[in-house]
Amino acid sequence: MEVQPSNSTMIVQEPPTENNYKTWRVHLKRYLSTEGLWGVVLGEVPPGPGSSGEWTRKNDAVLRAIQISCGKEAFRAIDTTSSAKDSWRY
Repeated sequence: MEVQPSNSTMIVQEPPTENNYKTWRVHLKRYLSTEGLWGVVLGEVPPGPGSSGEWTRKNDAVLRAIQISCGKEAFRAIDTTSSAKDSWRY
């Protein structure tokens, strides 16, 4: 059995494709949920007075997770998006 190198930035095993998109989505959603970030994707953690710094941090964390998990092709489509919710919907 071949041992694969560990990649600390890897959240899912491989970028989404037509064949594995549903599985990819489940894994990424579970990751975001365990990190307490799924609410950002749902829009449940809106920016507001006194919370904008925290919301920005969480939004950026979700964007980073999506960007490092989505593959090069999808990344090009969302690389200028500043909203985690919009990136997830893509």
